[in-house]
Amino acid sequence: MNQEEGGNAFFRLTRVPAIVNILKTDTLGRLYIRPNLQGGGSQNQNPLSTLYQTMRQDVTNRFIGGLTATYSPANWFNLEGNFSYDLRRGAGVQFNDKGFRTTAAIPTGLGGNLGSIQRGTANREAVNGSVNAAFRHDFGPDLRSRYSLRYLFEQRDYDTLYSAGSQLSVKGVTDLGNTLQSTRDTRSNVTRIRQIGVFAGTGLEYKERYIIDALIRRDGSSLFGPANRWATFGRASAAWRVAQEPWWKLPQVSELKLHGSYGTAGGSPRFDAQYETFSVGTGGILTLVTLGNRNLRPELHKETEVGADLELWNRYAVNVTYSHALIQDQILPVPVCACTGFQRQWRNAGTLTNKTLELSLNIPMMQRREFQWTTRVIYDRNRSVITQLNVPPFFFGADLQATGNIFQAKVGERLGTFYGHRFITNCAELPAPFSADCGGPTSSFQRNDEGFLVWVGKGNNPKMGITDNLWETSLQNPGKDPTIAPWGVSVLNWGMPILLRDMTGAARNVALGNALPDFRFAITQDLHYRRLSVYALLDAAVGQHVWNQGFHWAHLDFLSHDVDQVGKSVETAKPIGYYWRTSPQDGFTGLGGFYDQLAPNSFTVEDASYAKLRELLVSYHVGPIGRTGDWEISLVGRNLWTITGYRGFDPEVGISGSTQLNGAGSAAINAVDAFTFPNLRTFTIGLSSTF
Repeated sequence: MNQEEGGNAFFRLTRVPAIVNILKTDTLGRLYIRPNLQGGGSQNQNPLSTLYQTMRQDVTNRFIGGLTATYSPANWFNLEGNFSYDLRRGAGVQFNDKGFRTTAAIPTGLGGNLGSIQRGTANREAVNGSVNAAFRHDFGPDLRSRYSLRYLFEQRDYDTLYSAGSQLSVKGVTDLGNTLQSTRDTRSNVTRIRQIGVFAGTGLEYKERYIIDALIRRDGSSLFGPANRWATFGRASAAWRVAQEPWWKLPQVSELKLHGSYGTAGGSPRFDAQYETFSVGTGGILTLVTLGNRNLRPELHKETEVGADLELWNRYAVNVTYSHALIQDQILPVPVCACTGFQRQWRNAGTLTNKTLELSLNIPMMQRREFQWTTRVIYDRNRSVITQLNVPPFFFGADLQATGNIFQAKVGERLGTFYGHRFITNCAELPAPFSADCGGPTSSFQRNDEGFLVWVGKGNNPKMGITDNLWETSLQNPGKDPTIAPWGVSVLNWGMPILLRDMTGAARNVALGNALPDFRFAITQDLHYRRLSVYALLDAAVGQHVWNQGFHWAHLDFLSHDVDQVGKSVETAKPIGYYWRTSPQDGFTGLGGFYDQLAPNSFTVEDASYAKLRELLVSYHVGPIGRTGDWEISLVGRNLWTITGYRGFDPEVGISGSTQLNGAGSAAINAVDAFTFPNLRTFTIGLSSTF
């Protein structure tokens, strides 16, 4: 797939204006390949036409099996063995026959008019086995103890094979030998992972109100560097049921439990982090990519947690938990000296600090014999900040085009903060003396109806673009004099958004918002009336941001809905360059406008706060039917309703996978809406019974 600006074929397919009828056919009954009268070059392609011409077949076979055996020779001893096996084999083929219609004048991509063939296989095999021994012993009526030993083995094997070719010799033949030999491409990948764990734990309970638990584990993994194959972790916790003490004199407090714990755990490196990696170019030429690291250690997670569980009048329950976690030896892809010939090396280079607060409140609103109604409210807040970095600050991101440098690793930075360009919205962001000629009704710089600060010229205002023929006027500064134009930019166009810059005139790279929410909350409602039960979950996240890359990219081709000026007045209408590239980005190039470049900016990094009716369950207990069974019927709906100001399809979005940063492989961090399929609204009918 072509990854240059403009996008690969699947990206291009999505950018079609709403006014276009993509089902329209020509006189031969074929779907029109170019549905957009605006043009748009090779990107003006009907997605349905491409799908109609493409033959795609995927076959997946899967086997999942498991076996559990238990041996209990005495009531104080239990031995259990588990074994599970998961095998998945998949094969796929995609065929575009000779004569495949494209929008390009010269056949390109997917074989162009001469067709193409792609074939691939993917095989996954996972084997897990464990042996668990549990012992129990009571030291009298007040002191009880339990002990456990466990051995765990895990292996995961994964291999893929991909082959492709284009420019078919004859029509209708799907054999790769039918393609031009010079176009054929073959790739393969093999991954083998082995992990072993040994555990030993104990638990003590005294008078049912003093509780202690401890565990130590020894882990070995092929993902760790050869010099550090094994690591030791552990945890310990304690709880005190204060309200059960004989001296407790508050009958209103039916339960008060104080608890705390401390533990360590390990985070594994990605599979290829310990190895040298290369890319193979044309003619078999090698390019050095990643320098191997045989000393790579697992990330060390240290967490301290304290909390309290409170119950009032045997009715209301409150839970409060605070945790402080350090992720030391964080695995980062660090730039290395050019003298090595490599681009980067995975190292244990940083420390991440997490602080989390969780609150929950359970309220039985009504408790009657035939009707019960319970409400539960949950709140949580998390902050993840880089507190130590053993290398100079650097940018990182995901694998998708234009996402490789959207976050910054530096001490004091909150994880997941987007970086990009900012369009100014207030006079204080302008340099002197222009900040003084700003904001007034006759000032040269004024705020337009969308809240952006624009240059309009002395005595004008942002509503005069059409009536006074000002759209194509500009403030010219060929000498790049900082006293003539802000930051010395060479051209400042009338009414266009202005980028925030540094004193050299270059657009500043600033923080735009964080991918992680400021806080989350959820509200559940649980009702029971005779045989009818209703459960509802409202889930919300507040304060997180998403880079709406699909919306951003659409401005490149003038296909975004906001470019359409229907409904605008002559005072609020904007020229087409307002949404594309207008003001100089660095005094020399013509970048600016809302598209600016394919990278985050303050217009398309959006607040993606939302509230969702995540789940609604209605069930009815039928009871025996014909004196047989105990039947229940249910209807479940998920993702039924979303409240948000986000301009994309779904604010709950992100891309997974990353060669840039181990932690950024999570879609929660990579909050980029890149033509991602939205979450589905689903309905499920269930019928169950016991016999």
